[in-house]
Amino acid sequence: MQDSAHSTLQPRPSATHHHHNNRDGHGYGHHGPSKAHSLEHAQPPNTLNVLDDASSATDARHVQRTRTSKVPDTTATATALPTEPTASVYKNLTFYPAYCFPSSPTYHKWVNITASSIHQDLKPHNQFSQYTTSVGKPKRHVANDGLLLFYLNHPIQFVQVVGVIVAFDGDNKRFWIFTLDDASGSTIDVLCPKPDEDADPGPTTSVSKSPDPHSPSALLTALLPVLDLGTTVQVKGTLSSFRKTLQINLKRIFLVPSTAHELAHIRSRNDFFRSTLSIPWALSERRQRHLLRQANEEAVTRRDREKRRRKRQLAREQQEILDQQLIVRQWEEEEKTREKDALEANLSGNALQAKNDSSS
Repeated sequence: MQDSAHSTLQPRPSATHHHHNNRDGHGYGHHGPSKAHSLEHAQPPNTLNVLDDASSATDARHVQRTRTSKVPDTTATATALPTEPTASVYKNLTFYPAYCFPSSPTYHKWVNITASSIHQDLKPHNQFSQYTTSVGKPKRHVANDGLLLFYLNHPIQFVQVVGVIVAFDGDNKRFWIFTLDDASGSTIDVLCPKPDEDADPGPTTSVSKSPDPHSPSALLTALLPVLDLGTTVQVKGTLSSFRKTLQINLKRIFLVPSTAHELAHIRSRNDFFRSTLSIPWALSERRQRHLLRQANEEAVTRRDREKRRRKRQLAREQQEILDQQLIVRQWEEEEKTREKDALEANLSGNALQAKNDSSS
């Protein structure tokens, strides 16, 4: 499957040049913001670009031209770029403690965002530099754990992007890697782990686990026969960094069936930016106290649950020791009984033999 998919998705000659670095595991080259491929230079400064009827019609023509060409025309854009946050805005932001994050409108959401905003506007924060996403491994940080980043002071761990596939690498041993161009002025790499071919499946039993049909590798494998350069897809995932460049770790992937769906995604993205992302996240002191109290109660609940778990585990271990001791005692008693029976049988045999000898 991988070889045929790779032969189907060979990059074709294009006026757009992508520089790729061979690597094993984390990305597919550096993709920074490209030049003169967006509308931001044609807009007045500090203007929020929200699609109206006229711009929607223009965007429809741009997206249609992009979708009908095998290799997308990157000079056209279907994206209304938001105004970038200024340094003064970042300076006056309030970053709330981690226990407040679940109350954020972005923390548990697939944030609809452009590749350009991912590269330029999502920032780490020193206070939360050791945090990964809520689906990461709390005791062990590895390169593919999702990063916790911020747009203004909005905590973001999950993103979604709609774009056209402009490059595909199936040669990497660990990952499928493809590049999306969403016409925002930047491209972004998407990583999907390949199934472990070297893993020994072991004997098939009734309790053996079957592959998860909803895993990223299973979803991408199902779509490989229809994916090609120029295919428009919607990807959802977490973010990681390779050589100081952000990339998406794939969690979900869908084909975008029509231009109308693509434009609906763009409108949703701009509406969410206007209503949420462009406004700093604010919490009242009363709400913060409530969240702190709730976090403390949850921490107490977790500690109690952990105590009960350890108590049950200790009880199981003690019971196993008692069961083992009981088994040893039973075995020793059975051995004594067998030795006694063997001795009696031997004596009886000797007596019988002596009787037979005397009678003869």
